[in-house]
Amino acid sequence: MTYPDGRVYEGKWKDNKKNGQGKMTYASGSVYEGAWEDNWRCGEGIMKYYDR
Repeated sequence: MTYPDGRVYEGKWKDNKKNGQGKMTYASGSVYEGAWEDNWRCGEGIMKYYDR
């Protein structure tokens, strides 16, 4: 799913919310890959920050 602000989410959905394993790439180039619950990053995951 691509959002108007440039974020891109690839992963599992439940009831139209991000749930389970997924990857969010932010417009800045930073990436979060890990667990989601009810649209929130939750539990285990890795955040990689893009350093310009």
